Amino acid sequence: MPQPQPMQPEQPPQPAPNAPASEEEMDIFSDQPANNQIPAAPQAPDSMQQTILTPKEQEELFKREKLSTIQKVILVIIALVVIAGLVGGGIWLYLTLVSNDTNEGAATEVNENVVPVEVDTTVKADADGDGLNVEEEIKYGSDPEKADTDGDGYTDGEEVKNGYNPAGEGKLKK
Repeated sequence: MPQPQPMQPEQPPQPAPNAPASEEEMDIFSDQPANNQIPAAPQAPDSMQQTILTPKEQEELFKREKLSTIQKVILVIIALVVIAGLVGGGIWLYLTLVSNDTNEGAATEVNENVVPVEVDTTVKADADGDGLNVEEEIKYGSDPEKADTDGDGYTDGEEVKNGYNPAGEGKLKK
């Protein structure tokens, strides 16, 4: 196996020495005929000279046709549609991006000046399931614990609904 040789520092390449240039190499215009005249400098226009347009020329230059009424109406409608689109897009963007972010984790305000609603806690339940509550059972004289107080096969609620006495024979008094 060959032994590694120590690395020698790199030397940057040196530019080639300048060779003296001959007259032939330097003259790139040698095939042109010799002209000893110096060209004249270009003439700038007189800065004081102004062009004045006649009124007719000015009218033709800046001539513009007037818009008709229908063109004006169409232009206003287009402007309103563009403005409405921009406003609508801004509102939609606000509602979709901003309002969803602000509701997360926000504390809700509680109105402490609210009067509590009074709840009727009296029992009006139908204990026997006959369709009459306890107050109605007492009103008609039937048993709140029995669905058919008089034992005729009809529930007390059915009898009252059809105008019969749930506690016995006969019709209800009006």
